[in-house]
Amino acid sequence: MPVLTPDPRRRQPGRGASLHPDVGCFERAVRAKAFVRALRIRGPLDVEEVRRYLAADNDSRGGTEE
Repeated sequence: MPVLTPDPRRRQPGRGASLHPDVGCFERAVRAKAFVRALRIRGPLDVEEVRRYLAADNDSRGGTEE
């Protein structure tokens, strides 16, 4: 299963997808299968690494999750 990984410095090779750094926006994109379409892949995509990254970033900024 392909794994979606955060790349905040935009240095990783390959195809990418932009995302507003908000947990709510991320969850809506996952439900809409936006990453699968943007990355042009088939089948399931492991998004847990990005979910953890956004949650940690949100915690460091003192925000709250939706």
